[in-house]
Amino acid sequence: MREALMRVCKKHLASKGIAVISFNVLPGWRMFQIVRDCAMAHADARMDYAQRPAAARRLFDLLAKHTAEKTSYGNIWRTEAQRMSKLGNAYLAHELFEQDSAPCTFSDFAAAARRHGLGYLGETDPAANIPENSGLESGKVIRELSGDDFYRTEQYFDIVTGRTFRHALVGHESWVGLADRSLPFERLDSLHLISSLDIKLTESERRGQWSISDGDSLIVTIGESAAAEAMRRLIARLPSSSNLGQIAPPGEIGEPGRSQIRAMLMQLVCSGSIACLSTPVICAAGMPLKPKAWRLAASDAAAGMTHTATLRHAHYEISRLAGFLLPLADGSRDRQALVECLFELASGGGLQISEAGAPVIDKMRLKEICITSVDKQIADFARVGLLADE
Repeated sequence: MREALMRVCKKHLASKGIAVISFNVLPGWRMFQIVRDCAMAHADARMDYAQRPAAARRLFDLLAKHTAEKTSYGNIWRTEAQRMSKLGNAYLAHELFEQDSAPCTFSDFAAAARRHGLGYLGETDPAANIPENSGLESGKVIRELSGDDFYRTEQYFDIVTGRTFRHALVGHESWVGLADRSLPFERLDSLHLISSLDIKLTESERRGQWSISDGDSLIVTIGESAAAEAMRRLIARLPSSSNLGQIAPPGEIGEPGRSQIRAMLMQLVCSGSIACLSTPVICAAGMPLKPKAWRLAASDAAAGMTHTATLRHAHYEISRLAGFLLPLADGSRDRQALVECLFELASGGGLQISEAGAPVIDKMRLKEICITSVDKQIADFARVGLLADE
């Protein structure tokens, strides 16, 4: 299958086309092989396929309690298996119970690509291409072991970090071999940048310094006012993307100021805190008077799907309330009209609204809950990038 996949890529890729191939990679995935072997032995062919994920989770819990502590084997069941257990049934069914599972090393993958005239370009996530993201000292060790050879660096990156999975980009060797993988700051000028919704800029206690964090974790500290102002403007534009021209502070900051902004942004890109896009992501700003859900999400909700994607290319789980409101938010109804639609549904028994464990019967209270529910849900649509700017 691996050889056939490479043949297909070679045959069908355009001259500068890129294929994305994801695969489990050794040696890191070897830990999961133990989990797979045990799950396959426990939930074997005598068990219905749909029951296997639940059986695997029960086994994981038992082994987490009954394997020897402070051993490598016990640690697998207390850490890696528990992490896998939290993922969905589809993941467990695919990762653990596929009939064939043949992870390989990066070197084996790269050699298979070369046999078919293909070359490895990099990982889909820019941060996954930078050994120093595993720690400055670890990055130094990786480069020393590899002699700074590109392909050997990738192999030692997996060995040092225990990487288990790759999203590899491949293309025709004729151009991939000549690709410039350097990251000059000016590369950002033509790209659109989008950050996590949780990113924050905070002025530090030390005057003239700011902290950029993603949730509770500090990413970087900066000391340039132009860079801090650019970060404020990027955050203010969320959930949409931004380019350098849109977030550069107004007025004449000059090339030194722009260089400071580029340096900050590149640091955030390389750490994985900002993604680069070739086309902009444009979402509705704030709370539109007549909200309009983007077509894919509205269509998925109308079809009864439980998941969809936002304009930011992010996963979104559709609750029952969201599933009701997304198709109705078509740009023709204002907030009040959406409240009336929800109130009518709830009053007619089509949607049960409860409070303190009991169904709400009082019409006035039901209307109040509908108002609050619509406001919260539309605000959530806007926050995550489900509303189109039309």
